[in-house]
Amino acid sequence: MRTALRIGASVFAAIVGLGNDARGQEGGVVTAPGPNQVVSGEFRRTGAGFACSGPKIILEIGERYCLRYGPLRVGMTRAEAEAVLGKPSAETRDQDGEVFVYATEDMPVGKATTAPQFIALSFDAEEKVSMLQSSGRRRQRDWSFSSIHLADSDDLARNLLGEPFSKSPVAENGAELWAYGPWPFTFEVKDHRVVSIRLQPN
Repeated sequence: MRTALRIGASVFAAIVGLGNDARGQEGGVVTAPGPNQVVSGEFRRTGAGFACSGPKIILEIGERYCLRYGPLRVGMTRAEAEAVLGKPSAETRDQDGEVFVYATEDMPVGKATTAPQFIALSFDAEEKVSMLQSSGRRRQRDWSFSSIHLADSDDLARNLLGEPFSKSPVAENGAELWAYGPWPFTFEVKDHRVVSIRLQPN
Protein backbone atom coordinates (compact mmCIF):
# COMPACT_ATOMS: atom_id res chain seq x y z
CA MET A 1 0.00 0.00 0.00
CA ARG A 2 1.54 3.33 -1.02
CA THR A 3 2.02 6.03 1.61
CA ALA A 4 -0.16 8.28 -0.51
CA LEU A 5 -1.70 10.09 2.43
CA ARG A 6 1.35 12.32 2.56
CA ILE A 7 -0.32 14.48 -0.02
CA GLY A 8 -2.61 15.56 2.81
CA ALA A 9 0.09 17.75 4.27
CA SER A 10 1.15 19.18 0.93
CA VAL A 11 -2.40 20.08 0.00
CA PHE A 12 -2.89 21.79 3.37
CA ALA A 13 0.28 23.79 2.82
CA ALA A 14 -0.60 24.74 -0.73
CA ILE A 15 -4.07 26.02 0.16
CA VAL A 16 -3.96 27.59 3.59
CA GLY A 17 -0.43 27.49 4.94
CA LEU A 18 -1.47 24.53 7.07
CA GLY A 19 -1.95 26.10 10.52
CA ASN A 20 -1.07 22.91 12.39
CA ASP A 21 -1.84 24.51 15.75
CA ALA A 22 -5.58 23.84 15.56
CA ARG A 23 -6.56 23.39 19.18
CA GLY A 24 -9.75 22.29 20.84
CA GLN A 25 -11.23 20.97 17.60
CA GLU A 26 -11.45 17.32 18.55
CA GLY A 27 -15.24 17.19 18.50
CA GLY A 28 -17.68 15.98 21.10
CA VAL A 29 -18.85 12.66 22.42
CA VAL A 30 -18.67 9.96 19.75
CA THR A 31 -20.96 6.99 19.51
CA ALA A 32 -20.14 4.22 17.10
CA PRO A 33 -21.10 0.62 16.46
CA GLY A 34 -19.11 -2.11 18.13
CA PRO A 35 -16.43 -4.06 16.25
CA ASN A 36 -18.75 -7.03 15.77
CA GLN A 37 -21.81 -5.06 14.70
CA VAL A 38 -22.52 -5.44 10.99
CA VAL A 39 -23.30 -2.15 9.25
CA SER A 40 -24.17 -2.15 5.56
CA GLY A 41 -21.53 -0.46 3.45
CA GLU A 42 -18.78 -0.69 6.07
CA PHE A 43 -15.62 -2.72 6.61
CA ARG A 44 -15.16 -4.84 9.71
CA ARG A 45 -12.13 -6.83 10.79
CA THR A 46 -12.48 -10.57 10.19
CA GLY A 47 -9.45 -12.46 11.40
CA ALA A 48 -6.38 -11.26 9.54
CA GLY A 49 -8.37 -9.24 7.01
CA PHE A 50 -11.55 -7.28 6.44
CA ALA A 51 -15.05 -7.96 5.15
CA CYS A 52 -17.29 -5.45 3.38
CA SER A 53 -20.87 -5.78 4.60
CA GLY A 54 -23.88 -5.11 2.40
CA PRO A 55 -26.70 -6.61 0.36
CA LYS A 56 -25.58 -9.71 -1.53
CA ILE A 57 -26.52 -8.31 -4.93
CA ILE A 58 -24.46 -5.19 -4.29
CA LEU A 59 -21.50 -7.05 -2.82
CA GLU A 60 -21.02 -8.68 -6.19
CA ILE A 61 -19.13 -5.49 -7.13
CA GLY A 62 -16.71 -6.25 -4.30
CA GLU A 63 -15.09 -4.12 -1.64
CA ARG A 64 -15.61 -0.92 -3.64
CA TYR A 65 -19.14 -0.86 -2.20
CA CYS A 66 -17.61 -0.01 1.18
CA LEU A 67 -15.16 2.62 -0.11
CA ARG A 68 -17.45 5.49 0.79
CA TYR A 69 -17.25 8.62 2.89
CA GLY A 70 -20.66 10.05 3.68
CA PRO A 71 -22.46 10.45 0.34
CA LEU A 72 -19.19 10.18 -1.60
CA ARG A 73 -17.76 6.91 -2.87
CA VAL A 74 -14.96 5.59 -5.01
CA GLY A 75 -16.30 4.86 -8.48
CA MET A 76 -18.98 7.58 -8.55
CA THR A 77 -18.88 9.98 -11.49
CA ARG A 78 -17.34 13.42 -11.23
CA ALA A 79 -20.76 14.93 -11.92
CA GLU A 80 -22.25 12.99 -8.99
CA ALA A 81 -19.42 14.06 -6.65
CA GLU A 82 -19.60 17.72 -7.66
CA ALA A 83 -23.36 17.72 -7.20
CA VAL A 84 -22.51 17.20 -3.52
CA LEU A 85 -19.30 19.25 -3.20
CA GLY A 86 -19.60 21.93 -5.86
CA LYS A 87 -16.67 22.85 -8.07
CA PRO A 88 -13.07 22.41 -6.86
CA SER A 89 -11.42 25.38 -5.16
CA ALA A 90 -7.88 24.31 -6.07
CA GLU A 91 -5.89 21.80 -8.09
CA THR A 92 -2.57 20.14 -7.32
CA ARG A 93 -0.71 16.95 -8.21
CA ASP A 94 0.58 13.90 -6.39
CA GLN A 95 2.56 10.90 -7.59
CA ASP A 96 -0.53 9.54 -9.35
CA GLY A 97 -1.63 12.65 -11.21
CA GLU A 98 -4.08 15.53 -10.78
CA VAL A 99 -5.85 16.07 -7.47
CA PHE A 100 -8.89 18.34 -7.15
CA VAL A 101 -9.49 20.01 -3.79
CA TYR A 102 -12.97 20.86 -2.54
CA ALA A 103 -13.55 23.23 0.37
CA THR A 104 -16.02 22.22 3.06
CA GLU A 105 -18.21 24.46 5.20
CA ASP A 106 -15.31 24.65 7.68
CA MET A 107 -12.98 26.16 5.09
CA PRO A 108 -14.68 28.71 2.83
CA VAL A 109 -12.93 29.19 -0.49
CA GLY A 110 -10.01 31.57 -0.15
CA LYS A 111 -10.23 31.90 3.64
CA ALA A 112 -7.54 30.39 5.86
CA THR A 113 -8.58 29.00 9.23
CA THR A 114 -6.75 27.47 12.16
CA ALA A 115 -8.29 24.09 11.32
CA PRO A 116 -8.37 23.78 7.52
CA GLN A 117 -10.82 21.22 6.21
CA PHE A 118 -10.96 19.79 2.72
CA ILE A 119 -11.88 16.86 0.55
CA ALA A 120 -9.55 15.88 -2.28
CA LEU A 121 -10.55 13.73 -5.27
CA SER A 122 -8.78 12.20 -8.24
CA PHE A 123 -10.56 10.87 -11.30
CA ASP A 124 -9.76 8.11 -13.76
CA ALA A 125 -9.96 8.30 -17.55
CA GLU A 126 -13.73 7.74 -17.35
CA GLU A 127 -14.14 10.70 -14.97
CA LYS A 128 -14.94 8.44 -12.04
CA VAL A 129 -13.54 8.92 -8.54
CA SER A 130 -10.33 6.90 -8.18
CA MET A 131 -9.10 8.48 -4.93
CA LEU A 132 -10.99 10.15 -2.09
CA GLN A 133 -9.31 11.89 0.82
CA SER A 134 -10.86 13.86 3.66
CA SER A 135 -8.63 15.89 5.97
CA GLY A 136 -9.09 18.23 8.90
CA ARG A 137 -9.37 18.51 12.67
CA ARG A 138 -13.17 18.66 12.89
CA ARG A 139 -16.00 16.47 11.70
CA GLN A 140 -17.29 17.17 8.21
CA ARG A 141 -21.11 17.16 8.16
CA ASP A 142 -21.06 13.97 10.25
CA TRP A 143 -19.69 12.06 7.26
CA SER A 144 -17.68 8.94 8.04
CA PHE A 145 -15.86 5.96 6.57
CA SER A 146 -16.85 2.69 8.26
CA SER A 147 -18.21 4.74 11.21
CA ILE A 148 -14.90 6.58 11.62
CA HIS A 149 -15.09 10.39 11.38
CA LEU A 150 -12.42 13.02 11.26
CA ALA A 151 -11.49 13.98 14.85
CA ASP A 152 -12.45 10.56 16.21
CA SER A 153 -10.00 9.00 18.63
CA ASP A 154 -7.41 6.48 17.55
CA ASP A 155 -8.95 4.13 20.13
CA LEU A 156 -12.27 4.22 18.28
CA ALA A 157 -10.58 3.51 14.95
CA ARG A 158 -8.65 0.66 16.54
CA ASN A 159 -11.81 -0.72 18.11
CA LEU A 160 -13.62 -0.82 14.75
CA LEU A 161 -10.81 -1.88 12.41
CA GLY A 162 -8.13 -3.28 14.67
CA GLU A 163 -4.47 -2.40 14.78
CA PRO A 164 -3.05 -1.09 11.49
CA PHE A 165 -0.80 -3.45 9.60
CA SER A 166 1.89 -0.77 9.47
CA LYS A 167 2.62 2.65 10.94
CA SER A 168 4.99 5.28 9.60
CA PRO A 169 5.69 8.95 10.31
CA VAL A 170 4.35 11.69 8.03
CA ALA A 171 7.17 14.23 7.96
CA GLU A 172 5.09 17.05 6.49
CA ASN A 173 2.64 17.40 9.36
CA GLY A 174 3.93 15.27 12.23
CA ALA A 175 1.11 12.74 11.95
CA GLU A 176 1.40 8.96 11.88
CA LEU A 177 0.22 7.04 8.82
CA TRP A 178 -1.90 3.96 9.63
CA ALA A 179 -2.01 1.55 6.70
CA TYR A 180 -4.05 -1.62 6.27
CA GLY A 181 -2.71 -2.82 2.90
CA PRO A 182 -3.61 -4.57 0.74
CA TRP A 183 -6.97 -3.09 1.73
CA PRO A 184 -7.15 0.35 0.11
CA PHE A 185 -7.73 2.66 3.05
CA THR A 186 -5.36 4.57 5.30
CA PHE A 187 -5.59 7.12 8.09
CA GLU A 188 -3.39 9.87 9.42
CA VAL A 189 -3.44 10.10 13.21
CA LYS A 190 -2.12 13.06 15.20
CA ASP A 191 -2.46 13.73 18.92
CA HIS A 192 -4.49 10.49 19.12
CA ARG A 193 -7.09 11.85 16.66
CA VAL A 194 -7.88 10.89 13.07
CA VAL A 195 -6.94 13.91 10.95
CA SER A 196 -7.13 12.34 7.48
CA ILE A 197 -8.91 9.44 5.80
CA ARG A 198 -7.92 8.22 2.34
CA LEU A 199 -9.59 5.65 0.10
CA GLN A 200 -7.68 4.57 -2.99
CA PRO A 201 -7.86 1.19 -4.71
CA ASN A 202 -4.63 0.12 -6.40
